[in-house]
Amino acid sequence: MSKSLALDAGWSPRIAWFRGSVHRSTCVALVAMVSAALPTLMADGFRNPPDGPQAIGRIGGHIAQSDDVTAIVQNPANLPDAVRSPVGQMNVTAGYGRSRFTSQLTGASEESQEPYAFLPSAYAATPLAGDKCVFGIAVHMPFGRATTWSDTGVFRYTAPHYTALTTVESTPVIASRLSPTLSVAVGLGYAWSMVEYHRFLPYSVGSGGALPDAEMRLDGSGDGWRANGAIAWMPAEGQELALTYKSAMKVRYDGDRRVDYTPPIPGAPDNSDVSTSITYPEVASAAYGVRIGKTFRVEAQVEWIAFSVYRELRIETGADSETMPQDWKDTWTFGIGGDWRMTPEWTLRGGAMRLQSPVPDRTFTPSMADQDQYVVSVGAGFRNGRHAFDVAYALGIIDDRNVRDSATVVATPSGNLQPYNGNYEFDAHLLSVGYRISF
Repeated sequence: MSKSLALDAGWSPRIAWFRGSVHRSTCVALVAMVSAALPTLMADGFRNPPDGPQAIGRIGGHIAQSDDVTAIVQNPANLPDAVRSPVGQMNVTAGYGRSRFTSQLTGASEESQEPYAFLPSAYAATPLAGDKCVFGIAVHMPFGRATTWSDTGVFRYTAPHYTALTTVESTPVIASRLSPTLSVAVGLGYAWSMVEYHRFLPYSVGSGGALPDAEMRLDGSGDGWRANGAIAWMPAEGQELALTYKSAMKVRYDGDRRVDYTPPIPGAPDNSDVSTSITYPEVASAAYGVRIGKTFRVEAQVEWIAFSVYRELRIETGADSETMPQDWKDTWTFGIGGDWRMTPEWTLRGGAMRLQSPVPDRTFTPSMADQDQYVVSVGAGFRNGRHAFDVAYALGIIDDRNVRDSATVVATPSGNLQPYNGNYEFDAHLLSVGYRISF
């Protein structure tokens, strides 16, 4: 049975320190939770990679020439051409990502743990009026990610050892062919999102070794809506032009903060409610594709992601509140992709893309350890009657990131320290598989 400590008057300043420690750690926690990163293959903030092996296989050009049911997410205006009978598809994308940190302050190094993550998705579509109108729905994970560091490593007291952000979105769309060369689509996505965070508090330090460290855990969930639309136009035979748009989405997270005190400390902070709001960015893209002969296709695309909407994070914990600057920047992605219909059954794919990170050094955290990068991919698809199988692999080519100006400062007896400053190295891979059936 646990028992409370009997504390003398000299402990009152330490109780105040405990309260401040919990509040500061809660603020850092929520910043970490909303920027927790799935293994770092896609560096554009908290967006996940494009969904499914067809898109990943042509990672830099998968919008204008999207010609299967996954167009629901990539470019729904293509559905009247892509879906001629009821069809369904299921995908699983596996990500491997590892970050390696070397501290500027001490020279100590550490690697992130649990590098694997999995993103499942499902699609279904059916024509409604011959080949002129199609209804489709997708369940996928557009935002998310998880990061784990050692609970005894260099970030034990300065960063969470576990963060997770999961977002599942249901996206119904309607697409209509307005003319032989022009199609449009509109949709409305509903997303449910949850966050989770584990971090140690340095009570052994604050108590002079009289207490063990405590662990703080936060969790919360929320939901939001966003609209999307697309236009597909064929200006000439063998040419395709596409414009797509996804609106911003605001999610309010409500949850709990729990601190495990063993033994209990009289007067220490109680568990409390925690809430915050995150606005996920709007995304606009343009793509142009051309067919070369009867079997080759190539496409170039560009995306604009409005991450500058994430300027600050307001955090409410019980009676306290605090606003923390984030100052993310808008980003652009550029890429090219293509495929070769090698036989009526087999298709080979390839692509390359340049990604930018929206996170400045000042607000960089180990839970959002990403960097500008190139991504290259290859893929293949096999069709046999009503059945189709697809697979793709992507590799992130990522330079080291040297953080020298982090705004995170920790006060110690020897002075203020910047624990996130240092060198970050990255490894990142994706493997995606999918199965499709037509009825």
